Amino acid sequence: MSQHIYEDDNTRVVLGYDRPLGYVFCTVERGGEMIYSNLSDADAGTEQQDVRYYRSVLDRLGVTVPEEMFAAVESDQRARVGNRVVHHSSETPEQKFQEAELNDEGAQTTAGARKAILYIGSKLLALPCVNRRVPDTGDFGAVDATSYGCEEAC
Repeated sequence: MSQHIYEDDNTRVVLGYDRPLGYVFCTVERGGEMIYSNLSDADAGTEQQDVRYYRSVLDRLGVTVPEEMFAAVESDQRARVGNRVVHHSSETPEQKFQEAELNDEGAQTTAGARKAILYIGSKLLALPCVNRRVPDTGDFGAVDATSYGCEEAC
């Protein structure tokens, strides 16, 4: 089963594809209480094959999730992907880059590990690097990680 998880404030949404049973699913929790489950929805249940169905469900509940979640579940379904868990964020790549913590040398840190973050399209790649920070190039297109001081192993 693939699971695409989005959490915001006190709401948690899980969209995914159940490979063994062959259907897409959606659950929504608010304040730790389940407020929606496809299993309780007569129009969804275990028969729903179109993840786009859940857009209207989420709209009705007043919940907005990143559009990439729907595309990712559709991709999982086409490829019959299982055992995949992805956490999605409403932040843009630019926001993630700007809000990253920097240590005294200007290197980006996350839980003590130095990382350079490169954005390729809408995908985020966190690469381990040595005391370097990826400079703000103004665009977040493809870049050569080694030119920013990453070790060859990056």
